[in-house]
Amino acid sequence: MRTAIDSTVAPSNTENTPMDRRAFLTIAATALAGCNRTKEVMETPTNHSAAPAVKEMEEEERLSLIRDSIISYLIDPQFGGGKDFLEKLGVQDIDLQTYFSDIGLLCFTMEQGRYKGKEESFAHLLIDIHKVHFAHSGEADAQRFVNADRNETMQLNVDGHKLSFNGVGKYLFATDSKNLLVKPDQPLVYPRGSTIYDPTPSELTDFLTNKSIYGGYEWIKNPGDEKGSVTVNYGTRVAKPGEPSLTRLVGRLINEKDTDETKAQKILDFVTRGISYSHRDVEFGKRTKMQLVKRPNEVLMTGEGDCTSKSLLLASLYEQAGVDYRLIYMLPNETRTGHLTNLVAGNFGNGNGMECTIGDRHFSIAESTAHGFAIGKTKTEESMTVADMTYIQKPSEQEVIDAQTGKVVREKAPVR
Repeated sequence: MRTAIDSTVAPSNTENTPMDRRAFLTIAATALAGCNRTKEVMETPTNHSAAPAVKEMEEEERLSLIRDSIISYLIDPQFGGGKDFLEKLGVQDIDLQTYFSDIGLLCFTMEQGRYKGKEESFAHLLIDIHKVHFAHSGEADAQRFVNADRNETMQLNVDGHKLSFNGVGKYLFATDSKNLLVKPDQPLVYPRGSTIYDPTPSELTDFLTNKSIYGGYEWIKNPGDEKGSVTVNYGTRVAKPGEPSLTRLVGRLINEKDTDETKAQKILDFVTRGISYSHRDVEFGKRTKMQLVKRPNEVLMTGEGDCTSKSLLLASLYEQAGVDYRLIYMLPNETRTGHLTNLVAGNFGNGNGMECTIGDRHFSIAESTAHGFAIGKTKTEESMTVADMTYIQKPSEQEVIDAQTGKVVREKAPVR
């Protein structure tokens, strides 16, 4: 579960603390400024030389970690979970009502007419279909119930815990979270544009535990800012090359014989046309004064994202394709709001004035929020030039460079 804290200044004790790759990603406070870590899932290291008994234990722990990740998505529709996520897992006609994490209890509901007995209804949901507790009416022979009146409250008693429910025309049942059936290698299919994204629970877990992303220092201290404000180090959120689910997706978007420029444009086309700009995420930011930051897989799962989320997805896909690119930070000022975009290397022409040189290579802006954006050609309502750039970052190198002075403002985090 993800919560948010409004903070524009990094805590002094974490300013130089590398991002914990096992920690959940964050919701950032204000555009390009501040973030918090909300939950941590422990990752079990793999010891390939371990004895069989130890390997078996590690496999059980890994499965438990995957199950925790799946539950995290089940309870969080904003990041791609909820009822649709249950259906991706092959579970039909069942809704998650609530999850009591302190006692490890999952509570589900099912419409009365959809229940077809434990064998058929729970086969894709539970490990042991008989370890189910149904809410009851208090009658000795009652196995389950259906409320006829919205004001009627029925009870569910599980191991001394008393829960109530008043949904009309539904069954309420609960099970231990450890009884949730998880298939680590089962593809979860998300149609996106003319292709699909098909991550597995195992791959989603590697994202949730930050194993698939670069990591590094979480903050960039803004130079010359007397208030000590900071910006989120977004390069830490980019997926490293070889992430399986993104690699499969990229393989569906480009051909081996494509030039680097063609690869860059095809991938950008997918992001601009297949992934919607999320007005819901923007409204969330306006309402809470916080910015919603999704992982690359979550942008694909929800099919939408704001400029930050879409830019991080584009960067992550470029990583899998071997395309040379940079993240560009444009901090808010008197004339513009904060923005995150991408530069991509290649000869695209300069028909829109969005080109610059880094070293001996030409780079052009690849804007992920403009539908059908043609690199080197499309002009945007709000101009983007070198003068607008605050920071430049190549996530694989982690360092953050001041775009105007060329100085390093955030060094590479030490290897831990």
